[in-house]
Amino acid sequence: MKYAVTLILVLAACHIVGALRFLERRCSSKSRRHRRLMGGVDAELFSTPWMAYLHRNGKFICGGSLITYRFVLTAAHCRKFDEQIVVRLGEYDARTQIDCRDRGCALPFEDHEVESFHSHPSYTTIKHFDIALLKLKTKVVEQDNITPICLLLDTTDTWQRYVDSIARFSVAGWGMTEAGSLSDVLKTAKVTQVDRLTCLADFGFEIDQSHICAGDPARHTCYGDSGGPLFATVTHDSVPYNVQFGIVSYGENPCQGVGVFTNVKSYIPWIEHTINMANTVA
Repeated sequence: MKYAVTLILVLAACHIVGALRFLERRCSSKSRRHRRLMGGVDAELFSTPWMAYLHRNGKFICGGSLITYRFVLTAAHCRKFDEQIVVRLGEYDARTQIDCRDRGCALPFEDHEVESFHSHPSYTTIKHFDIALLKLKTKVVEQDNITPICLLLDTTDTWQRYVDSIARFSVAGWGMTEAGSLSDVLKTAKVTQVDRLTCLADFGFEIDQSHICAGDPARHTCYGDSGGPLFATVTHDSVPYNVQFGIVSYGENPCQGVGVFTNVKSYIPWIEHTINMANTVA
């Protein structure tokens, strides 16, 4: 890819998994099933069941991630004005209705209408507060190719240091490839984290703790990958969980290696509050 609350309700939405608190208790663990992505390879079928394919009348707009059975996380800049967005879950190859690989066939993708779109209230430009939530009209039913990714609810400095210590993340999406066109097949790649001082000094990005920088000369995000997740594996009690740490936001033009991601940890209180408020609206 290239770059391109009330307290009671909050506590009810949180689930404890040992010492880790996840937004959705039944989020994706690797034990369940074994803007463009430049230098990416085809993802394995069933490997990223949280991926959301946002489109309008079938035309791809952005990526996103299923974080609960009713909400999708994406970038605020993915919505232009009041356009109607449809969330497609369980997608893998946009050319086919049913996707099959060596490990078998997946159930057909599902298109979900959006009940409400919630951009961060401070969002004005792509460089800051580039985060949004989409509430689906109907609750999603879990299946092998549709499962939420994990979001850690811990916002302590200890967890921020943990995020900063991750050497390599994974990214996935249908963004532009080296061929100069959007990919029909979901791509995935590993990208190296770049410390914020280097990101600022070498690339001139306006970043702070609410951002993550990552990328490599041959593997990075680009147009069409926007809104997709930056994720890594967190192992707890011998169980490896797929955890989202960032959202593809922006990068160099043309796409050349390092991109900026919205740091999800910085927005956990807003995510919880927005979900709880959206769920209280009739």
